[in-house]
Amino acid sequence: TDPNNDVIGYYDHDCKLVAFSLIHRYNSKNAEAVQFAWDYQDPKLKLGYTSLRNECAVYKARGFDYLYLGGADEYKSQVAGFEILGPRT
Repeated sequence: TDPNNDVIGYYDHDCKLVAFSLIHRYNSKNAEAVQFAWDYQDPKLKLGYTSLRNECAVYKARGFDYLYLGGADEYKSQVAGFEILGPRT
């Protein structure tokens, strides 16, 4: 119900919802991918990677500077533009 949250749904070829992402917009330049879940019925779809690439492209097109992806998991490094932010000074 937070107006600063976006929910992005992913559907299979039968128009069945199979995954979703919850994105929180901190402001007009920074957002965080807070939650991703999928039914994992078809692992070949690699919806985790697909969602990351899609959401990075969507928020970049919307003019955001950053989409924070949570922890620095190795698989996330495959996304173009991935970087690890250091501590604030």
